[in-house]
Amino acid sequence: MKRPVAAGLARPEPSKTHPLVRALAPVAFVLVGFLSVIGATVYFDGLIDQLEQPIADGWTRLQGVEQVAQDLIRIEASVYQMASTRGGLAQSRLGRGLHTLIGNTQARLETLAAGGATATRNPQQPRPPRGIGNRTSQLYVYPLEVGGLAPALAAVNDQVGVLARLLGERDAARARRDALAETQANDAVQSFLGDLPPVFYRLSEQGNRLLEDARQRFADLQEQIKAQRRQLRGSGALLVAALVLLVLALTFGYAARLEGENRQRRLAQDAVARARDAAEAANRGKSIFLANMSHEIRTPMNAVIGMTSLVLDSDLAPKQRQDVKTILNSANALLELLNDILDFSRIEAQQVQLEQQSFDLVEVVEEVVRTFADTSRRSAVALYYRIDPNFPRAAVGDARRLRQILVNLLGNAFKFTTQGQVRIDAGLAEEHAGLVTLRFQVSDTGAGIPRNRQAGIFSRFTQADESIYRKGLDHRSGHPRLRRHQQERGRLGRTGPSARW
Repeated sequence: MKRPVAAGLARPEPSKTHPLVRALAPVAFVLVGFLSVIGATVYFDGLIDQLEQPIADGWTRLQGVEQVAQDLIRIEASVYQMASTRGGLAQSRLGRGLHTLIGNTQARLETLAAGGATATRNPQQPRPPRGIGNRTSQLYVYPLEVGGLAPALAAVNDQVGVLARLLGERDAARARRDALAETQANDAVQSFLGDLPPVFYRLSEQGNRLLEDARQRFADLQEQIKAQRRQLRGSGALLVAALVLLVLALTFGYAARLEGENRQRRLAQDAVARARDAAEAANRGKSIFLANMSHEIRTPMNAVIGMTSLVLDSDLAPKQRQDVKTILNSANALLELLNDILDFSRIEAQQVQLEQQSFDLVEVVEEVVRTFADTSRRSAVALYYRIDPNFPRAAVGDARRLRQILVNLLGNAFKFTTQGQVRIDAGLAEEHAGLVTLRFQVSDTGAGIPRNRQAGIFSRFTQADESIYRKGLDHRSGHPRLRRHQQERGRLGRTGPSARW
């Protein structure tokens, strides 16, 4: 309810900023600053963490070079093992293993020459996020000088084939028991093996140079990464310090401005509060006066209704009886209006007291239905009611207030329903410690209420449409009084061609 303000007293000038904005602005400054600091810290920590990837790649590359050096030793040992092995199957197995080992080593050399890593990434090691980190890690990718290792391995691979052929000839001569041919084959094998040490020596020397180069490159990479980490940590610390100082300056400046505005506003609010208290006292006196006057007016109205009823019981001409009925109907309508005014004024004056009397709940519902039976017949709108089997009959409360609420809801339902039906459902919602919560639902097939106007239905003197004469749209009113009677206001149903309360 809008309270009047005493005449001659100016309202306090509203602040240019919303009160919620004034209250939350300092918190917002601190929060934004805190989030900015966290964001900057996370960003620079992310960049520093991304520098781990080049280290991991360099370490993997170094391990690849060490694996190549070990493979060269294994190739040499396998060649001599193959030369000393008897039996075609064993020699064939060793030959295939040598070809595979040489092929894998050549593949590692090609990868190292292109600057890539040769080992598989550890699945537990996190991948660097996309963006700056990936571009930064590319700066630390370097190719290794594999020299003549690849051609030398290719030559060794060919010589393994030659050795396999010589060994086959030796084994064939031994199988024929041809001593001369076996001797010649053994000489050929020994001559072949005599030419291998210089080849393997050159391979070992090139492998050692490659390993030393990879170790030196990895050490240089570690130094570069350390320098880069120091630079990023320094930049992050400077940015965080600048953000903290900026947030503190903005917060203190805004707090000083708000303090000045609040001081002026408090002075104006004190004056308005005094005027408001005086206006509310006058308004309560008006409500009390209206309640007393409404009660006094009801007494003569009851006399008019009673005397009119007595006249109707006497012998009257048809025209006179019709006129007296009109008087009686008008008096009843006026009395109902006075009762509504009295109820509303009592509510405004906070003088409403709910009665605590035993009554039959089912009888109240059926009485309300009987009241609207004639309205249902005249409007050709069906009236249904349903009472839940668990619905209690005996209750202690204010039957008159309950009847008033149901009559109001059903009256509005019939008022705005031209065809279809009106339905009232009564059920038990909850029962606890001897107290029950009842649910009464009134639904109809009327035009319904647009969703954008539902919020104002429970405001005083408000309808779904400003013109009560407009057809095809609900203009339900009277619900502000129901809202004051009910602990929980009615729930609106769907906004289509029906309404539910």
